[in-house]
Amino acid sequence: MLALFRESIRNAERLDNGQAVLALASLGGAWEVIRPSVDWLLKTQGKNGGWNFPGTDEGHERLIYTFYPALVIARFRKRLGKRATSALRRISAFKDCCDERDNPWWLPLRKQLGRVTAHGGRNRPAMGDATSMVAYWELFEEEQWGTIRIDDDWMPERFSMAAIRGANYLHLRHIILPDHPLSLLHIRYFVDERKQNGWSDKDEDKPKTWATALGALTLDRWAFDLSRAGISIKRLPTRAELLTKQRNGSRPIPLTSPAAKSLLRRIARLGPGTAHAAKYQHWVRDVFTFLFGEVLKEPKVEVKTFFDTLRRDITFRNAAERGPWFDWKLQYKIDRFS
Repeated sequence: MLALFRESIRNAERLDNGQAVLALASLGGAWEVIRPSVDWLLKTQGKNGGWNFPGTDEGHERLIYTFYPALVIARFRKRLGKRATSALRRISAFKDCCDERDNPWWLPLRKQLGRVTAHGGRNRPAMGDATSMVAYWELFEEEQWGTIRIDDDWMPERFSMAAIRGANYLHLRHIILPDHPLSLLHIRYFVDERKQNGWSDKDEDKPKTWATALGALTLDRWAFDLSRAGISIKRLPTRAELLTKQRNGSRPIPLTSPAAKSLLRRIARLGPGTAHAAKYQHWVRDVFTFLFGEVLKEPKVEVKTFFDTLRRDITFRNAAERGPWFDWKLQYKIDRFS
């Protein structure tokens, strides 16, 4: 195996060297064997920060050819030092100016490259980032279910990107939960498109080894993510069900405001019983003001009675001029809410 790998380095004809380096590294290959190929990748990096397929003109760098070199450089960034920092910085700039930047189909790969160049692929961003990918998941509503076929001008007689439809989960698994509708859409693809005992890179009946390996890897990672998150799925929803869920939940999630954070901190400090009862009453008043301040005005906290009995009610003036609050005001003939 090492002899074949050295031969591929000497020939340096394909950017598949990036995949070979990662495979050899996972098997514990020595750095002196891997280093020539890594040096070659750095040498062939385009001026704009990306890589192209050998035989194409300079300036035709593509996102797909940049992915594996980026993983290799991030993997060995400590050994490469400043050279890795410079290369990753240029890759980061390339993903934001490449020809594919306006095509939503490439969003998962661009997001993964963003993680790799920023953190070496180690830090996990916050979940819920799928809200920024509406244009991407809408591709799954199309008849071809998000297939993209590579332009022959720069990828002659190469595979279509059909199989990557499902495998894009590998790019997204770090930013969305495995039971998210967008995650399950990719898994649904593998269930629906399986050919006999494997998968094909085109819509044909004969499975391909590489496409089957990619499908198996995706399902393995998905199962691992489910187990790690403690999630159990009894039934995989249909495409129609998943698209409906995704469509209904595609509205951007607003960021938590400072006022909301303050309210959450306050309730965390309150204890049960009469000692904090008044503080809780004021907290409830402030919560209603925060949530319904546009329609509920002039909050009044009830005070002690003549017999020194504590009262916990809060009343608001219903100032709504339209909507359900206004309807309730008309129906019950009162303008104060308690």
